[in-house]
Amino acid sequence: MDDLFQDEKNSKTVDYTELCRQIVYRTKIVLRRYWWVIPLAIALGVCVKAVEGFLKDPFYKSTSQMIVSGRIALPENDVYAEERDNFFGTQIELMLSDQVQVRAVERIRLANPDLHDALTETEAYQTDGLDSLDVDADVKRDTSIFVLKSYTPHSEYTQAYLDAVMEEYINRRVEMRSKTSERTYDAIVAQLKALEVEVDAGEDAIVEFQQRNNIVFIQEQGAAAGTYLAELKRRLAEFNTESRSLASILNEHSGQKGLLLDQLQGQGREGASANDTFDGGAVEENQKYILSKEKLQMLHAQLDEFSIYLKPKHPKIIGLKNQIERTENQLEIQRGQALERIAERQQVVENQINNLNVEIEIWEKTALENGRLIAEFERLQSRLARSKEAYASSQDSLRAIDTNQNLQQDTVSILVNARRAVPAGVGVARQFAMGALFGLVFAGGVLFVLGALDNRILTANELSAQFQEPLIGAIPFEKGNDGDVNSVLLRKNDDRYVFAEACRNLRTSVFFMGDEHVKPSVFAVTSAVPSEGKSTVSANLAVALSFAHSKVLLVDADLRRGRLHHLLKLNREHGFSDVLDGRLTLDGAVQSSSYEHLDFVSIGGYPDHPAELLMSEKMDAFIREARERYDFVIFDTAPILATDDTSGFAGKVDALLFTIRCAYTQVRQIKPAMARLRERNVDISGLILNYVDTMQPGYYYYRYSEYYTDSKGSDSSAPKQESA
Repeated sequence: MDDLFQDEKNSKTVDYTELCRQIVYRTKIVLRRYWWVIPLAIALGVCVKAVEGFLKDPFYKSTSQMIVSGRIALPENDVYAEERDNFFGTQIELMLSDQVQVRAVERIRLANPDLHDALTETEAYQTDGLDSLDVDADVKRDTSIFVLKSYTPHSEYTQAYLDAVMEEYINRRVEMRSKTSERTYDAIVAQLKALEVEVDAGEDAIVEFQQRNNIVFIQEQGAAAGTYLAELKRRLAEFNTESRSLASILNEHSGQKGLLLDQLQGQGREGASANDTFDGGAVEENQKYILSKEKLQMLHAQLDEFSIYLKPKHPKIIGLKNQIERTENQLEIQRGQALERIAERQQVVENQINNLNVEIEIWEKTALENGRLIAEFERLQSRLARSKEAYASSQDSLRAIDTNQNLQQDTVSILVNARRAVPAGVGVARQFAMGALFGLVFAGGVLFVLGALDNRILTANELSAQFQEPLIGAIPFEKGNDGDVNSVLLRKNDDRYVFAEACRNLRTSVFFMGDEHVKPSVFAVTSAVPSEGKSTVSANLAVALSFAHSKVLLVDADLRRGRLHHLLKLNREHGFSDVLDGRLTLDGAVQSSSYEHLDFVSIGGYPDHPAELLMSEKMDAFIREARERYDFVIFDTAPILATDDTSGFAGKVDALLFTIRCAYTQVRQIKPAMARLRERNVDISGLILNYVDTMQPGYYYYRYSEYYTDSKGSDSSAPKQESA
């Protein structure tokens, strides 16, 4: 029979989630069982601390107050204010600092040695030294007032100590401010010296620059150079335009004969501002060209007119043609002369352009040099101005530090001196809290040890991990199962779904025991120790088998303390012990129960030698006869460790079922019981875990009871079923 709670592959992987749940569950069980350890340990710790505090010397408390003014009036209507962010917390830390407290102790030792000697004679000081002196500081709500408290083992010393702490705190603040001012003063003085050197160096650099360069002349020359350079570039642009125009005329009309002088006339007028000489020659040539052109036009007109009524060889026609030819030759000569003049003019313009480029280059270098000198001079002036400004700012800071150093006021002052010390249970609450904490830790250790020593079986997984025998059933705990006979046994149409399903599950495991050739029919149910619920398990297994229409005989074989007749509400007399003694037959001992198909044999009388009866031949005959008449025979036997009855009898049955009570039976009880059975060559067919908490880890199957219980309750007209 396979274990119902083992992996089919026997996997050795660890489910840490399940492991954590088991640890939490075991912790709950330990706490539920040993809860009294926690309050007992806490009470013990508090008592120890109370006794310890009672035996110690008493402490005394003194209180005082200090106020924060916040602002101090300065000369010239200035205001001195400290940074308020985190101010109070910082000041409290300074008040409670070891340096201030040590200086306060030293102050009292020098000013009042007798008082210091009185403190050193106290037991607390001799034990803890300066740790026996304590100071506490806090800010009064909605005010700027510090409330200080001191605790020491000496009354007069407590008051003096608190006054000394306040004085040393104020002195420490003054020292810190003085040291800070001194460091700042020295840093600013050093900075002033460096700035003074820097200012002198800047002034010397400007003087040296002015000696090397006439800055006024350079500035004027720079402005004039810019104006003149602009004029040169304008003239260069005009000559470039004229040069392109002349080149265009020469390229376009070098092979043409017409309109040359007209274009030349136009170019001469456009370039009149560039060269007056060329303009005058062009005008003269243009006048000749115009006269020749007009004369040629007139001759052509006359020729056209005479050609109308004169023949071509007429003297006038011939004369006109000769004049036209001479005029055209004259125009050609004028055109050639114009081209020569254009070429000459182009050469002149090119020379002018080259000269202007050289001149522009010279003046550009001059302008750049002047600009560089001017920029360098302005840079020297700007550097000198920054140095002078920083020097003036440092002088102002130095004057402010001098004012603060001469200031005798402080933002924090004593408002109320230390009051007379009174007895105080300093640390009483803290001592009790520490006692409770120590007690809680001690209780945790005790519970851990108890939990480690407690090896009771709590879950089905633990049972499967501890023993190799298969777990064939887990019967849950139901309220009333510990004494109420009316609710112990399984009932028809049982509304305890979880309990009923567990019994059915056990019945199914019994059905499938053995192999296909040999099926066990005679069972013995036992346990390691009493009160594990084996009788209840035996009875419910028999009832569940009877609900499956199997003929079942339930026998109370615990001949020392049989109780099954109480569960079934039947008579005890004339039972199993009488059959074994030979005074009664099986038919005479069998009683019919209230369950159909279930018969019962009670214990009968209490025999003197039950072990011998169970080992007798009549026991074998009883088993043979019962096997023939019933489908299943179930013996409820005595616990293994309580008697030796079951150990000798178990070898006569087909299967032995071992009951273990959850959270009750310990491993050190189960293992000896199993070992005793193995000594008799008795194998345990299956383990039954009884009284299982359904909320324990690994008991998930029974979380779905509502699926059937709801439908059952809603169908009121459904007929009652015989099987549970």
